[in-house]
Amino acid sequence: MDPDPVAVAEGTPGGLIMVPRATFLTQYWDYRPGEHVTMVAPTGYGKSWWKNDLLAATATPDLPAVVLATKPRDATMDRLLRRTDLRRVTTWPPRELGQVVTSQSQSKPPGWVVWPIFTGDPRRDDAEHVRIFRRALMHPYSRNAKTRKNLVGRPAARQRALKPMIIDVDEIYGVAIEMPLRREMITLWSKGRSVGIGLWGGTQRPFDVPQHAYSQPQHLFLGYTPDRRDRQRFREIGGVNPDLVMAVTERLAWRQWLYIHREQQAMCVIEAR
Repeated sequence: MDPDPVAVAEGTPGGLIMVPRATFLTQYWDYRPGEHVTMVAPTGYGKSWWKNDLLAATATPDLPAVVLATKPRDATMDRLLRRTDLRRVTTWPPRELGQVVTSQSQSKPPGWVVWPIFTGDPRRDDAEHVRIFRRALMHPYSRNAKTRKNLVGRPAARQRALKPMIIDVDEIYGVAIEMPLRREMITLWSKGRSVGIGLWGGTQRPFDVPQHAYSQPQHLFLGYTPDRRDRQRFREIGGVNPDLVMAVTERLAWRQWLYIHREQQAMCVIEAR
């Protein structure tokens, strides 16, 4: 993120630079395999739409995304499938994962939307979906962790063998707490980066999810946050001025985002409307 993160722009929250959505995606967004991304904003703010825009700009056949769809019907998932070449699958892993591409018709997709079948029987669906989503979370991580262990002392071979991937959890609370797959998600937040697995996720409130959701990501997108208790939780992010974060997230307009790159200690406001 090259531009000065604290350049004054009159009228913007905190005096941070204001970056239009398209400009951010094409000039500012710099994602490296294994980095984690978290978005925090109220219901209806556009978390899924903005995250899907980032996915469309980031996922490639060499850095595919695995998107977990947890709702029986989801207009944002339908939009993601229409706008990208991601493929819908109902289980994990898909049969095509790991196949050798021998023709253009067998080209690798930039990822998959894991959207299990909903039968209408909550007990049956819950058990089956937890099983599928747990595999989707852990299979890429376990595969890369084993590769890394088996190729200790051979960094070049290890780098070639690792298969980086983005795991996108649309609603952290639903997967981590309600399913619950908290332990699996904490494993990815704490260890995934070392093997090229980046965990992306969104949540309505920072109080409802594990602290790892905003203490581990390299990239944070924070929306308007009216509750002071929620803003206080942002003090645990680290690497940035907590008072500025609290002040800006109280003043953001609807569908503006405070973007924080923790390692570069850089911030800007994104106009995503």
